[in-house]
Amino acid sequence: MLDNSCDILDHNFVTAILCINLAQGMADTLEIIKCSMSFEIEGSAKPVDVVFELYPKLLPKTCANFLALCLGGLSLCGRKMQYKNSYLHEIVPDWCVVGGDFLNGNGTGGRSIFHGNEFEDESFHAVDYDQAGLLCMLSHGPNTNTSLFFVTLKPAEWINKLYVAFGKVVENLSGLRALAAEAGSCSGIPKKPVKILSCGPM
Repeated sequence: MLDNSCDILDHNFVTAILCINLAQGMADTLEIIKCSMSFEIEGSAKPVDVVFELYPKLLPKTCANFLALCLGGLSLCGRKMQYKNSYLHEIVPDWCVVGGDFLNGNGTGGRSIFHGNEFEDESFHAVDYDQAGLLCMLSHGPNTNTSLFFVTLKPAEWINKLYVAFGKVVENLSGLRALAAEAGSCSGIPKKPVKILSCGPM
């Protein structure tokens, strides 16, 4: 269990400040940001490369949080805060893939760049929910966003007002669906480990 009193900049102050400033600067000035994420199924020779579009105009804080965790360079209580080298902890074929727990790897270790704290739901109007490939924050109630995220593999209008969608897949949704079919299960417990090899703005 992490002590939330720890400073999020305790690992490398300069790197952390640069990372957060870059992410927030991009989120504050750009209407659309493209971000890549590469997934590796254990034992597979070829990674699955996916490209997201993020929408920071309505969701600057949410997008800055996601981008900063893609860039890395942060830590909390001596633990690295980054998506790279973390694992998807839930994969359900034909529904979604879930990740972002770089601390515990099971969905209990979400932390934001805002001193590790949960942050508010900025908007539910950035993306139409009647489409597949939505990039959403995974929360456990209103205004409880951290680092946890999920990507839908089919339209899911019912999640509107429940989970903040701040982007969508614009390249290789078919590859992500194939990954879920191979590595996922009906229970959500991955049949094969899936690691985030790399990620970041394009």
